[in-house]
Amino acid sequence: MKRQVKGLAARKGTGRKQNTGKRGEKRSGAAGNGKKAAKSGLHDEIALIMVLAAAVLLFLCNLGLTGPVGNWISSVLFGIFGLLAYVVPVFIFLAVAF
Repeated sequence: MKRQVKGLAARKGTGRKQNTGKRGEKRSGAAGNGKKAAKSGLHDEIALIMVLAAAVLLFLCNLGLTGPVGNWISSVLFGIFGLLAYVVPVFIFLAVAF
C-alpha cells in the first residue's frame, strides 16, 4: 500500500510547471503596454515624416525642380489628375496625417 501512495505522490510532482525564465522577464499590465504604445507612437511619427518628405518631393516634381526623373513623375501626375496634381501631394499628406 505504501508503494502505491508513494507512486501517486511522485506522479503528482511531475505535473508542476517549472519556472525556467529569468525573474521579471514577462511584464504585464501598464508597464508592458506603455512601452508598446511608445514604440507605436514613434513608428507613427516616423511614417508621417516619411510621407511628408514624399509629398514635398512630389510637389517639387510638379514645379519642375527635380530634373528629368522629376519631370517624368510630374507628367504622370498631370496625366492622371490634371491641374489637381498641384494639390494631390497636400491631400496625400493630410489623408495620412488624419
